[in-house]
Amino acid sequence: MLPTDSSEIKTHIVEPKTSSNGNLAMAMVKEENDSLSKTNTNQSISSLPVLSAQGVRHALTSTESIPRTIPFSKMYGNEWIILLFALSIIIYISVKLTFTKYVNNFREALTNFNVSTKLWQNKNILFTRSSFFLNIIFYLNFSLAITEGIVYFGLVPLSHPINIFLWCLLIVFTTFVLQYFNFIFLGFIFGKQDVFSEYSHQIFLINKNLGIFLFPFIVAIPFAPEIFIKYLIYLAIFVTSIMLIIRFINAIQLIKQKKLSLFYSILYLCTLEILPIMVCITFAMTSN
Repeated sequence: MLPTDSSEIKTHIVEPKTSSNGNLAMAMVKEENDSLSKTNTNQSISSLPVLSAQGVRHALTSTESIPRTIPFSKMYGNEWIILLFALSIIIYISVKLTFTKYVNNFREALTNFNVSTKLWQNKNILFTRSSFFLNIIFYLNFSLAITEGIVYFGLVPLSHPINIFLWCLLIVFTTFVLQYFNFIFLGFIFGKQDVFSEYSHQIFLINKNLGIFLFPFIVAIPFAPEIFIKYLIYLAIFVTSIMLIIRFINAIQLIKQKKLSLFYSILYLCTLEILPIMVCITFAMTSN
C-alpha cells in the first residue's frame, strides 16, 4: 500500500517469507520492490518544474541576467598589460626626475603657443632626449588604448589581445615616422623647411601630452566593472579629440605667425589636418 502524501514517500522493502515454494515468493518480492521504485521515480520527476521550449530558448540566448564583471585581465589573460603599464610608468618617472624642466615645459606648451615656439627654437640635447622617451610612452599608451577599444567592441576577428597590441604599435609607429619624413619631403619641395619642421614639432608635442593623459584610462579599463568600461573608452576618445582640436588651432596659429599665403594655408590644413581625419573616419565607418 503506497503512502498518500508524495512528500513523505518511503520505500518499503518486503522481507521474503519462508515457504515451501521459495522461488514463487522471491519473484513476488522482486516484482513489488520494482513497482515501488518506479512509483517513487515517476513522482520525483513529476515534482520538477516544467520549462517550455520558449523558456529554454530565452535561457540560451539571454545574457542580460548574467552580468559580466570579470576584468579584461582575467577574461583574456592580459597580465602583460600590467607589465606594459609598469614599463610606461618607470619611463615617465625617470624622465620626470631627470628632465623636470622640459616635462613641465611640454605640458605648458600645450596651451601656450609661444612656449611651444621657444622650445622649438632652443632645442638641445636635453630636449631631444626627453622628447625621445616621452614619444616612447606615447607609442605604448596610445597603442594600448586602441587595443582595449578594439577588444571591447570586437572590431577585429577573435585574437589574443597581445597580437592586436603589437599590430597597433607597428601601425602607430609607422604612421608617425612616415609622417615625419613626409614633412621633411614637403618642406624640401615647397622650400618651407622651417615651417614644416616646426609643424612637426607641434604634432609630436601634442602626442607627448596625449601619451601622459592616457595613463589613467589604460590602467582603469582592464580592471573596471563592465558597466563602466564603455564610458571610460568614450572619455578617452573625447580626450584624444580635444588634443586634435588643439593641434588644429596650433596649425592656424603657425600659419598666422609665418604669414603664409592662402595657397599654403589651404595646403597645410587640407593635406596635413583635414585629410588624415577624413581617412580615419572613412576607415572606421567601413570597418563597422
